[in-house]
Amino acid sequence: MTKIQRMHGLLALLFLAGASGDAAIKPDWSKVRAIQPGRVAVVLLYEDAAPAGSRKIKGLFSSATDESVTLAMKNGQSRTAEKRAVRKVLVRRPFAKRYLGWIAAGVSAAVIELGLSDDLSAEARILHAAVTLPAAALLFYGSRMGGVYNVPPKHRSSP
Repeated sequence: MTKIQRMHGLLALLFLAGASGDAAIKPDWSKVRAIQPGRVAVVLLYEDAAPAGSRKIKGLFSSATDESVTLAMKNGQSRTAEKRAVRKVLVRRPFAKRYLGWIAAGVSAAVIELGLSDDLSAEARILHAAVTLPAAALLFYGSRMGGVYNVPPKHRSSP
């Protein structure tokens, strides 16, 4: 296995780690209450707590109380969801805090600039860039939303 193949394997592992990163149970509602108003947010509801086709609420965070969360929608209206119906709350991460994307971009830049060995040809560097730069872009895009609250159905206290 060449060094380039190992580097691509490492990037694949980083991508998979990011894909499951928000799977952790995060039952602390106080973190939802601490979200700054105006941030882009997504609220996912339990299947049995939402009308068909409307389990996902996306908008700007307005407020949260001990019992509910409210988002401002694009059309000027607001939508409130009760805490007991909320499965997950996500907020947009600042670009600077999309760590997996930065790691992938750094690895890609280092490999392209320094090369993995002295005999690495220009064609090999271009091929490497053609694989790792899109991977870094996907990691930046894929990590744009971060989990604040997550209680999967099997950990739900009451329906």
